[in-house]
Amino acid sequence: MTGQIVVGIDGSEGSRRALEWALGEGRIRGLRVEAVIVWQSPYDFPGDFDFFSSQDDAKMADAARARLTATIEETAGARADEVEPVVVEGDPAEALCARAEKAALLVVGSRGRGIFARLALGSVSSKCAHHSPCPVVIVPAPDRGGEVQNVPAGRVVVGVDGSPGSLRALRWALDEGGARRATVQVVTVWRGVHVDEDMAMELLNFSTLAEYERASAETAKKRLERAIDEAIAGSPLVAEPAAVESVAVEGDAAETLCRYAAEADLLVVGSRGRGTFAELSLGSVSSKCAHHCPHPVVIVPAERTGTTDHDRQGGA
Repeated sequence: MTGQIVVGIDGSEGSRRALEWALGEGRIRGLRVEAVIVWQSPYDFPGDFDFFSSQDDAKMADAARARLTATIEETAGARADEVEPVVVEGDPAEALCARAEKAALLVVGSRGRGIFARLALGSVSSKCAHHSPCPVVIVPAPDRGGEVQNVPAGRVVVGVDGSPGSLRALRWALDEGGARRATVQVVTVWRGVHVDEDMAMELLNFSTLAEYERASAETAKKRLERAIDEAIAGSPLVAEPAAVESVAVEGDAAETLCRYAAEADLLVVGSRGRGTFAELSLGSVSSKCAHHCPHPVVIVPAERTGTTDHDRQGGA
């Protein structure tokens, strides 16, 4: 992984946790951290408003710079000189995504306030997850409990459904597992059909519902094995993960992933998916995981036309 780690700052506890996580990841990856605060003029309205002075904007910029400096000093402590502060005026999500063009990761908190007030899941962090050119890490709000740690469990969980998007997420997770020397747990979730035996025989062309469920489980396991083999063959790993575990289970996709991720360092999902794990698309499974997972969630973007994984990770 090349490039830098960009983290959005607004002075809130959520953004402090995001910066703390980014610093830990930077230490693991040997990447520099760029802390970005975005301020937006309250006078950005259509029309001519000459009675607003440019000094007002200057005060806003100064206030943002002061808040950024304080956040870096309070969070990074003796490592504050390892963080590059950046103050930008504009739309928060657009500004962060622009800074992420050459980044390895974009890190945001799930809740925010202040100058960067729209940094709350469903607004800035959601927009970044939709539009960022690099993987987005959403660090959970403090009210979900637990401290931000980078190597507490030695486990990375990744959701896979056989789609190209989930294969990209799996490759990212394997690379991350190698850097952390962590076990990568690859999870695919298939949904059962809640019908009675007669309906199963009539609609699903299986003699029993149990037969259908066995066939579904077997299909999910084979798909998972193929995805792991393909990802390992095509992933430029920094180091081999401690281990790769595969899990195929019936249930609700988001709930299942969050359950497995409860004892992990990270949960990794793609931004688009299909198949048995069909809800794995931003706004459904990945969005639910970002809302409810107690640990950081990494959303790996779909490949953009004309780009490569190397380009997206900030390679020259």
